[in-house]
Amino acid sequence: MDMEIEMNIEQPCIERKSHYYSIGKIDESSPSNYMAKKDIEDPYFWLRDESRSDPKIINYLEKENEYFKNFLVGTEEYQNKIVGLLKSYINENDTSYPSPNGKGQFESNYYYYTKTYEGKGYPEYWRRNQITKIDECVLDCNEIAVDKDYCDFMDVKFSYDNKYLVYGINLTGDEWYNIIIYDLEEKKEVEHSLPLVKSSVTMARYSNNIYYIGCDEQTERFYQVWRYDFRTQEKQLIYQEDDVERGVGIGKDNKYIYVVSGSFNNIEYYYITLDEDGYEVGNLELLLSRKDNVKASIHSWRNSWIIISNKDDVKSHKLFIVSKDNPGIENWTKVECQTSLPETFLVKSSEKINESYNVDILNVTCSNDWICVNVGLEDLTLTYIIYRLGEQLDSNWILLNNMNNDLETMTISFSYHDSNKIWMIVSSPIKPSTLYQIDDITVFNTGTGTGTETGTVAVAVDIEKYFIHLYTPETPNYNPELYTFKRMYIESYDGEWIPVSVSHRKDIKEDAPVYLYGYGAYGLTIPAQSLYTSRLMEDLGFIKVIVSVRGESMRGEKWYLGGKMKNKMNSFNDFIVASEYFKNYEGKTRKILAEGRSAGGLLMCGVYTMRPDLCDGVISGVPFVDVIATMSDPSIPLVTGEWNEWGNSNIETDYEVMIKYSPYDNLKMNVDYPPIFISSGLYDPRVQYWEPTKFMAKLRYCSADKEHHKYYLKTNMSKGHFSNTDRYEEMKEKSEEIIFGLWSVGLLKK
Repeated sequence: MDMEIEMNIEQPCIERKSHYYSIGKIDESSPSNYMAKKDIEDPYFWLRDESRSDPKIINYLEKENEYFKNFLVGTEEYQNKIVGLLKSYINENDTSYPSPNGKGQFESNYYYYTKTYEGKGYPEYWRRNQITKIDECVLDCNEIAVDKDYCDFMDVKFSYDNKYLVYGINLTGDEWYNIIIYDLEEKKEVEHSLPLVKSSVTMARYSNNIYYIGCDEQTERFYQVWRYDFRTQEKQLIYQEDDVERGVGIGKDNKYIYVVSGSFNNIEYYYITLDEDGYEVGNLELLLSRKDNVKASIHSWRNSWIIISNKDDVKSHKLFIVSKDNPGIENWTKVECQTSLPETFLVKSSEKINESYNVDILNVTCSNDWICVNVGLEDLTLTYIIYRLGEQLDSNWILLNNMNNDLETMTISFSYHDSNKIWMIVSSPIKPSTLYQIDDITVFNTGTGTGTETGTVAVAVDIEKYFIHLYTPETPNYNPELYTFKRMYIESYDGEWIPVSVSHRKDIKEDAPVYLYGYGAYGLTIPAQSLYTSRLMEDLGFIKVIVSVRGESMRGEKWYLGGKMKNKMNSFNDFIVASEYFKNYEGKTRKILAEGRSAGGLLMCGVYTMRPDLCDGVISGVPFVDVIATMSDPSIPLVTGEWNEWGNSNIETDYEVMIKYSPYDNLKMNVDYPPIFISSGLYDPRVQYWEPTKFMAKLRYCSADKEHHKYYLKTNMSKGHFSNTDRYEEMKEKSEEIIFGLWSVGLLKK
C-alpha cells in the first residue's frame, strides 16, 4: 500500500501535578511483612478517577481519541479493504451444527444451534424439536442489542429439562451482568431477585435452583456461593471465603455440585451430593484442603475421584485416582502416564527436547467405562483413551492422534459424550475444526491390533477409519496451498528453548516484516491461530509469529512458574530474544510489529521500555502498565487475588522484581521511543483506564521526539476490557489498529 497520512492536529498534552503516593508500612495497621514506607512521585496520579466523571479527564481522553481519529483521515479506503478481508474469512450467513441438551444427551428431545446473517452483528439461538422436527428461534441477540453502544451476552445456556433459557447481559463493559431467565414454554421472562453478577450462573437439573457467585462490589473479588430458587425467590449462602487472596468458583456434573476456593498457588475443593433430579441430598463436604497446598482439578468417575494435580512435583501436573470412601490426599494413587513415543514423532519434534521432554496432564473427560486424557508434551497435545479394568484403570493408553497427520499442529477435544458414544473435535492451525462421531468407543478395547503389551502405549488410532465425519465448517476463500506453517524453538538467554509458531504466505516478499504476538501470564497459552479463520497478517504481507514466552503453559507447568513472581523477567527476556532472532530472520533485516493485550500489553510495554530499539511499531491493548502503584493498592478491583501471580509491591522482595519491568516506572527522559498504539476501555474493571492513560501522558513527556506524530491512545468511552461484541464493529476497530501497524513498519507512508 502506498499512501500519505497527513496530521493537522497537535499532540494532546496534560499537566503534571506534584503528588506522592506511599507503599509499604504506611501506618500501624500495615502487615508486618511490608517494607518500610516508601514515597513515590507520580505527577499523573491525578488522572485516576474512580467515578469516571471528572470533566478535565474526560476532555483529555476525548482529545486523545480525536488525535487518533485524525491520524486515520485519508485511510478509509484501506480500512474498508481490511474489513473486506476479515469478512472474506467467514461465512456471514452461517448455521452451526445442532448439539443436544439435557436428559438422554444424544437422545434429547431438543438440539440447539446458532445462526448468523450478513449485516447482523450478533447471533440468533435456535432449537429443533427432534419429535416434531419444528425449529424455533429462542433468542435473537440483534433485537436486544439494537441502538446500544455496547451489548455483551454471557454464557447463553438452557436448563436440563429444556424449559428455561438463561443468559447474562451487560451494556457498559464493566462486566456486571444482569441475569435473564426466560420461560421457553410460557414465552416470557421469569421475575427474580438475583443481583448483578460477574460470572455465569450454574443451573440444577430438574429443580428451580440456580447457583451463583457473590462478588465484593469494591474489589470485585469472588467470595460467596449462593443457592437461589427462582420460583420461591429464596436464597441461601452456601459458602463464604474470607481470605482476600482467594476467590471462589462453582462447577457441577450429574452427581455433584462443586465449590472451589483457590489462589494461584493452591486450591480447596468441596462438594454437595445431588439426587437424580438434581436436588441436594447432602451437606457441603470437604474433598481437598488448602492445607494440602496443591493445585488440582477433580472429576467424578464411578466410585473414584480422578484428579489432575501438581502433588509431588510443583512443576508438572500428573494423574491420580482415589476411592470416594477414603479421598484423603495421602490415599491418592498416581496413574502412570504412558508417553513413550514412536521415533517418527521424535524426528518431527525438536531434537533439543527429545531426551527429557516435559509431561503434563492437561485435562480429562470421564465416562462410565473409560476416561479421555489430554497430555501435554512440551508444546504438543496428545489425546488418549484409558479403559476401565474392573473398578480401576487399565494400563494401556490408546492414542487417538493420527501419527500420519501433522501431529504437532493437531489438538483433539471431546464435545458431547455418553457411556460409549462420543463427538470429537479435531483441529489444527492449517485445517478447519472437524466434528467426528464414533458410536462405540470400546471398539479400540479389543486387546488385538490396537493395543500393545500392558504398560506400554497403544498404537495410534486412524481417525479417518474409525470415526464418522459429521461436520466441517465452510472456509471461504481459503487455499491451504498458499500458506506455510511451522513450529520451531529459539534458544533464550539462559539456555531454555522458547516455542514459536511461524506462518506466512508462500509468495511473501523476501524482506517481509514480522508480526510478533505474545501474552505471557496466568499459565494461559496463546495457541497458533487457525489460518482458515485468522490469516489477516499473512495476507497483508507479514510473517506472523506467536511467541510462547514463560508465564504461559506451552511447555507445561514449569513454563508457567518460570515466568511469574520472582521469575517474571523471563517473560520479557524471552520476547526480546525472539524479537532479536526475527529481526534478522533468514538472513534478511526486517521490520518488527509487536502486539499483545492485557497481560500481553504489559509484555509489549515492558519490552518497549527495556529495548526501545527492537520494534518498529507496537500495538498494546488494554495494557497493565502501572504495576507498582496498582499492586500496592488492595482497594483496586482484583488486586488481592493477583498478589500470587505478580507479587505485592508493598513487600520488598516483590517490589525489587516488579520495579525492573513496570513499564510506567521505567519510561526514561530523552529516549526516542518507537511508534505505539494503545487501546483502553473507560469502564474496564481488569485494567483501570488510568493505567494506559498515565503511560501515554508520561511517554509524551519523556520522549526525545516531540515533533513527530507516533504515539496514539484510543479509549472506548462506553466499553471495558474487551473489544466490540458486534462482529462488524469489531472488524472496523481491528482495521484501525492495523492501519497503525502498517504505517509503523513502512507499508503505509506518512
